[in-house]
Amino acid sequence: MNRKLLSFVLLGCLAMSMQAQVVAVDSTATQRASDPNQVIGEAMKTTGTVSLAVGVPCLAAGLASLMYANFLPNPVDNCTTNPQAAIADKGLELISVEEYNNKVRDFSKKTHAAEVAGYILTPLGGALTIVGIPLYIKGNKMLQLNVQYTGNGAGVALNF
Repeated sequence: MNRKLLSFVLLGCLAMSMQAQVVAVDSTATQRASDPNQVIGEAMKTTGTVSLAVGVPCLAAGLASLMYANFLPNPVDNCTTNPQAAIADKGLELISVEEYNNKVRDFSKKTHAAEVAGYILTPLGGALTIVGIPLYIKGNKMLQLNVQYTGNGAGVALNF
């Protein structure tokens, strides 16, 4: 019996608290909802912000990857597998063919991975940045939407 009474009292309190709540009417939200240009402008500005937030880091990471791949020093520049060349030039280090091939393979893996990342990220970031700048700056004023109602139906006109 106590559970039923407690449940009933809690349900009554919940009902009274819901009746006591007052919903505030926001006039700016009502005006914004009635103006589609405002809503579309804010959506374009938000799209520009997101585009810039993703595009600029992608562009920077892509350029950094390309710079890393192109400026990474070659570990076999001062190495040779020819004993006569090592004797003739004291700046060359004599290493085995297997060691030479391992160094070249490791170097190629590093530079290839960095180049591929740079080739993908740089244009992607550049495109997102180029698209994001005008959307962010002129997003609110970029598009004018006119909806017209007539007896025959509705018409929509977009002005850029």
